[in-house]
Amino acid sequence: MKQTILIISILLVSVGMTVFSTLRTDKRLDLLEHHHKTTEYSYAVDCVREAELEYHKWYAEYVFEVQNYINSVAPTSNLRAYALVELCEKYKVDVKFALAQGEIESHFATTGLGAKICNVFNVGCDDDKSLAEIDPKYKKKYPNESIEPYLKLITTRYLVGKLEGDLMENYVDVDGKRYASNPLYEEMMRTKYDYITKNTKIDEYYAKMRSYAIKCGRY
Repeated sequence: MKQTILIISILLVSVGMTVFSTLRTDKRLDLLEHHHKTTEYSYAVDCVREAELEYHKWYAEYVFEVQNYINSVAPTSNLRAYALVELCEKYKVDVKFALAQGEIESHFATTGLGAKICNVFNVGCDDDKSLAEIDPKYKKKYPNESIEPYLKLITTRYLVGKLEGDLMENYVDVDGKRYASNPLYEEMMRTKYDYITKNTKIDEYYAKMRSYAIKCGRY
């Protein structure tokens, strides 16, 4: 029911607003200019509008699938998929990679030290540090607040000239420092990532969302 309401809300926003207000590419801006200057019917404009609706629909399905996975692993987690998806898009990080690591580190902030400080990825939580020794900046009120610091860390220190697959083979930063001390960490990441790939429709929904994003000029 909640999923249906959110889909309807997204579609209503798309229809109720001037969807072209977010146009970014020259092609879409040209369509907008033409649309305002003439009352003639524009097949191209209609196609872009329809693609926008499909984009929002599949974006919603994509977010719901990520949330379903989080809920299946940690029903009590307050981590919200919308924030995770949005920020992974912003930093161009594979959301399945983030899901795999968040699950391994803290079961999405429901177990261990990560649960005590609402830190999904245990950023700033070295093995030898007690709760009192952790820098206050890593202690969050909500799990969603720990997403961006993690993504900033891995994109500036770990994913430098590398892809997520490279880190799942050797998870070290630009100075060769490991993300985790566990020697089996990379194997755990690969296993979890593969499980998410095979047992969810995240890839399918992402592909559909991206295809309509391209059609309406978002990418």
